[in-house]
Amino acid sequence: MISALLPLVLLSAVSNPFPGVKLVRTGNSALAVVNLCAPGVSVRATRYGERKGTPQTWASRVGGAQVAINADFFDFPGWSYVVGRARGGGQDWPAGAQGREPRPYWEFGPHLAELVANGATAPAAAAVASDIVAGHNLLIVNGVSRGPNFDGDAVITTAHRRTAVGLSKDRRTLFLYASNDNLTGTGVVSQLVAMQREAGAPAIDVATNMDGGGSSQLYVAGLGQIIASGREVNNHLGVFARGSGAAPMCNQVPPRGHLDAASCSGVTGWAQDPNDPDAAIAVHVYYGGAAGAAGVPGKSVPANLRRADLCAALGGSCDHGFTAPAPQSWFDGKPHLVHAYGIDSEGGPARDLPNPLNFSCAQTTPTGVKRHVLSQTALTA
Repeated sequence: MISALLPLVLLSAVSNPFPGVKLVRTGNSALAVVNLCAPGVSVRATRYGERKGTPQTWASRVGGAQVAINADFFDFPGWSYVVGRARGGGQDWPAGAQGREPRPYWEFGPHLAELVANGATAPAAAAVASDIVAGHNLLIVNGVSRGPNFDGDAVITTAHRRTAVGLSKDRRTLFLYASNDNLTGTGVVSQLVAMQREAGAPAIDVATNMDGGGSSQLYVAGLGQIIASGREVNNHLGVFARGSGAAPMCNQVPPRGHLDAASCSGVTGWAQDPNDPDAAIAVHVYYGGAAGAAGVPGKSVPANLRRADLCAALGGSCDHGFTAPAPQSWFDGKPHLVHAYGIDSEGGPARDLPNPLNFSCAQTTPTGVKRHVLSQTALTA
């Protein structure tokens, strides 16, 4: 485990240079800890036409990124291609200028921050993953160090200046690291985890080595290139931390689920918020059309019923079934469309659950006795 590798590192400073960003500095190393869900925080990678620059010049080139590091290995001093995959601001690099080796890659987009460990896996469309930079050696996987041998590549088992990228398990905290020290992969993991702890940040779940040596650099607005070599590199990974506005890369995944059945006996299905997987979220059921349609009544019910069929599908979380009654107004012999919406536990957009259903119930006459209502109080009751 990682903890067995860690002699504690004495840190010189922990600061908050921007909303949503902590900076940890020790000796010749620095770590930016980025809350991807803080207002105004977003991630940007380099477009092909923006290549060849130090992180500082690139940050200025793209409108003032607050933090930037160097990213993938490239053809120094040619600056014509990077070794892994590359996409910046929704624009893919030319085919001949990327993807020369199937390396792991980091992808960011709307509600997306993720490491794709198998570099042969094609990335999602640019609308889903707008920004991509490739990593190299896997340093940490599932919170566990891959050392001391890692993948056996001499690049990671020998000592060099370093850059690394990591993410927390919930994919809401991004780690950008660089060092002027000559470190093996074991040394990088040791520093990464010690600095993460000093920042009080969530544990690092996945991390990769990036381009190192003379390319290793970290820029922080107002402080300059605090880890610097002066080398112009081909691509970069940067963070905007403006303090207000949307946080588009926040892993605020919308609820998921399914409307399973709708009949004269009621409505059934399941719903779960992946960001709070054990919570019982609310489901809003609309009788007669979609939410917001004129004259369409709705009912809120909890998705808290245990369903054995969900246990394996949802990773052991079983209590997400829901049921809603059939309103008397359905029993008119006419078709009625039913929608069910999973309600995000953090106030994000509701999710129209798949499989809206259309059905009808035969008209029935309620049984009972007609009686005079004696007062307004009785009528209200």
